[in-house]
Amino acid sequence: MIVRNPPQYMAKKKVAVYLPEELLFNIFLRLGVKSLLRCMSVCRTWLSVISSTHFIKSQLQLAIKNPTLLIIDYRGGYAASLSSRRGYHNNFPRVVLPYDLKNCEVVSCSYNGIICLCDDKDVFYLWNPSIRKYKTLPPAPPRELAARDNTGFGYDSISDDYKIVRIVYERSEDDMPTVHLYSTNANSRRQFRDPIVKSVPGGKTNTDIVVNGVLYFNDGDGLISFDLHKEVFGRVTLPGFWETKRSNVLDFEGSVAIVFEPDGDEQGIYLWTLDDVSGRMQWTRNFRIHAYSESRLWLYCYLGAGDFYGKMASYDYFLHNILYDYKREETEICGVRENVCATLKYTQTLVSPNGFERVY
Repeated sequence: MIVRNPPQYMAKKKVAVYLPEELLFNIFLRLGVKSLLRCMSVCRTWLSVISSTHFIKSQLQLAIKNPTLLIIDYRGGYAASLSSRRGYHNNFPRVVLPYDLKNCEVVSCSYNGIICLCDDKDVFYLWNPSIRKYKTLPPAPPRELAARDNTGFGYDSISDDYKIVRIVYERSEDDMPTVHLYSTNANSRRQFRDPIVKSVPGGKTNTDIVVNGVLYFNDGDGLISFDLHKEVFGRVTLPGFWETKRSNVLDFEGSVAIVFEPDGDEQGIYLWTLDDVSGRMQWTRNFRIHAYSESRLWLYCYLGAGDFYGKMASYDYFLHNILYDYKREETEICGVRENVCATLKYTQTLVSPNGFERVY
């Protein structure tokens, strides 16, 4: 028998499916940031789970285990691209500077998805491109008399605080540099002087890195350290044998690292790490970097899983982006270097310190 008009009791009913918040929490942790942003618009329950402090911190702890490369293009400029044959590096994310930040440069490395920017008027910003939010920081002190400056950015995990350390040098060689320290928790700056920083080279170096809560500046023949929690400077000497650096200051598996080319007759370049040996910090040679013999190599950052990102120049000065796998001793050319704002190690997160606004 065919029931053409089934009675009401036979009609299908729409049943609301209830999922416990704990189950939703675990499901959402498996999603990328773009998907999470869409899910936040579905209903109040989903928004509450994803925007909770507990979820944001849990997502961060998973995300920092899988960093990638982020290409930041100038607004209106040529869109550069990078590609790799290896799966986990495919489709490097690329973003364009927001219109309000079009005159900015990247100050330093990225931490927890937060990038520090500075424009041509010395205005600083904190930006999370994954969630399209940024914060304009309080105006920096004027520096009309300053000949040069050096700025570092890092995260103090003990205080859960993002800090910007700016060393400002006056025109006179005899003047002691002034340190301007900004804290997101306080949303303010304080100034002080320290003779240790007098030798730090001024100007944009892009060689500062935070390892275990300590910010390291390149100091030519050494490193200047700044404990982000204790807010004190220190100095680290480099090995006395090296002739040429072949890398930025790196975070290699939780240790400060630099690639050196030794002087004398010894061939090859090696990665050295700064390690605690019986209570004393000393440099330890780890492994040789095997690059093409007729090339010049420079490593920018360590991505994890054995991979470094850097550049390589042949004798014809044709620059390439490369990925170097030290475990396999393989170098892969993954694109030609273009005029981009920055290419940096990045983690996609939902982190947004107080004062962040979605304005684009």
